[in-house]
Amino acid sequence: MKIGLATALVVFVFLSSAHNELYCQTDKNSLYVEVGGSTIIGSVGYERTIKEFDRYSLSGTVGYLYWPFSSQGKRTIHGVPVGFRVYRHLKTLDVFGSMAYAFVSDREDYKVGNFGAITTTTRLNITSLSFGVKKRLSESGWFISASIQGSYIREASETGSTEGQAGLDTRFQPWAAIATGKSF
Repeated sequence: MKIGLATALVVFVFLSSAHNELYCQTDKNSLYVEVGGSTIIGSVGYERTIKEFDRYSLSGTVGYLYWPFSSQGKRTIHGVPVGFRVYRHLKTLDVFGSMAYAFVSDREDYKVGNFGAITTTTRLNITSLSFGVKKRLSESGWFISASIQGSYIREASETGSTEGQAGLDTRFQPWAAIATGKSF
């Protein structure tokens, strides 16, 4: 928690004191692929600029995430995260802070001998906060970005059997991610 607050303070001070020539962003849409981050394996996403200000812009994001979830490696979680990003535009790069939320639900059936199956239903709420930089690689719109992320993950699971067990797990997990994509 202290590391997250310290990181947010450093980024805020950097954004407030940066005096570089402003970078004029003209592209409204971006498609990207992210590796790492709170989804472990990766995600694909779409970003649309909603509002532009003098030195800042606000964007909405939506994506598709893939997460190998089961400890046995037999199951994966698929979800659709939604969120927003606030950019500070500088001459050679953009600095951003973002927040995203995803809710996913999954069901898995385990066969138990000749007597039937046990059904496990898992629900995940993932809230992520990230800070990073985005650098345009060419005039054609290709870019690369890197970020650090903190994810608050709330997992609830129910096992349907004769005993009817339920579980709840809440954890905070830091991550790092890299993404590449094209703005248009």
